[in-house]
Amino acid sequence: MSFKKWLARKLTIGGTARVFAKQYIFLSQKYSSVDSHKVILKEIVRFRFNSKNSQYLIDLIDKGDIIGLKDLVIETLAIEASYFENDFSTQQMFEEIITEELSKKGIPKSAI
Repeated sequence: MSFKKWLARKLTIGGTARVFAKQYIFLSQKYSSVDSHKVILKEIVRFRFNSKNSQYLIDLIDKGDIIGLKDLVIETLAIEASYFENDFSTQQMFEEIITEELSKKGIPKSAI
């Protein structure tokens, strides 16, 4: 593993994925309805952001542009850490890290 990938996993990229995974697991115990996935994603957004950014992300969830936790992590990193300013290969590496971290925390594939 390259040093850049190791840093991304241990710091911002992996850290955000791990925090969202913990929140998702906690909230999935609170909500048990059929529509709970979207409700959980919105709760994570409300916890993390002020009203301007939260409404933007909630609108993306409602429109179906954010359908899983990985999408939410990426959009969050776009707001907080200029995710999309990285080159394509770096974005692919980050996406791989996010997916691995969410899987390691036990997030079901259907929620990733």
